[in-house]
Amino acid sequence: PMVNAGRASVTEGAHRLHIEFEAAHIPHFEVTVDRRGWAPFGGSNASSLILAPRIGVPNSLSEALGAWNGAQWVPPGATGEWIVTWRGERLG
Repeated sequence: PMVNAGRASVTEGAHRLHIEFEAAHIPHFEVTVDRRGWAPFGGSNASSLILAPRIGVPNSLSEALGAWNGAQWVPPGATGEWIVTWRGERLG
């Protein structure tokens, strides 16, 4: 197990996906569900689930336009690395 682990899970029907990440290295984590809808340029309109480490983004446009300092920038030429553990579970 990770020390100082952040945890999240997503459940749909009888399936659950567990995510564990190093909270000290990943202070912000994105969870986005994109339901089927319009697809540009004749592409697929399949649903998608996005789970990803983020540098930090405000929750609203008004926050983004103000003074916020929560982002963790990766300097030019540097590399940011994270460890994320994924585990699937069938419920019931």
